[in-house]
Amino acid sequence: MMEGEKLHLEPSSRCTLACPQCSRTAFLDRVAIDDLDIELAARISSDFKAMFMVGAHGDPIYHPRFHELVSAVKTASPGIKISMHTNGAFRSESWWQKTATLFARGDTVTFSIDGLPRNNHLYRVNSRWDSVELGIKTLREHNKNVTMRWKWILFRYNQDDVEEGVDLAKKLGFDYFELIESDRYQPGHWLTPTVSYGDIRDKINACG
Repeated sequence: MMEGEKLHLEPSSRCTLACPQCSRTAFLDRVAIDDLDIELAARISSDFKAMFMVGAHGDPIYHPRFHELVSAVKTASPGIKISMHTNGAFRSESWWQKTATLFARGDTVTFSIDGLPRNNHLYRVNSRWDSVELGIKTLREHNKNVTMRWKWILFRYNQDDVEEGVDLAKKLGFDYFELIESDRYQPGHWLTPTVSYGDIRDKINACG
């Protein structure tokens, strides 16, 4: 998808998780493994100043040549600002160290974490907290300039933990904590919050 000076790329259909409201989980038998060609990514990104790497059916970090992909885009479009969303799980310390060298000031890495160590896996099915935390800490340690954002979708199981999540985000070195309201809530569903998104958002904003 192209929008003005911003390019939206989905580098890979690969993902390690099975989030219950993800279309990939619902139609896994129809999702082919597909990774974006590096030369193509470099070519189409050369005319843009900003690029979003996300995944409707996968996660960017599972592209088998992720580092080459980012390097190629940065070379083709010097100064391009990259914003990447990831669940952050199952990559090694050395992988994150290499990743840290690729991002610069103005780039953003958003970790999609919907809960605390004890319950993030309830939505991010198959995720392991220790691997997510390893990625967060390694990226922060080896790159103080990249913007790190924690994106937390409000669910019933985590609705009472948001303030604790904000505190943990600060301890882990995140620059921002973003509370998200899902557009897939259903009355009576086990994931649908029983408290107002607006009330919780206002509460954490009031706390700074």
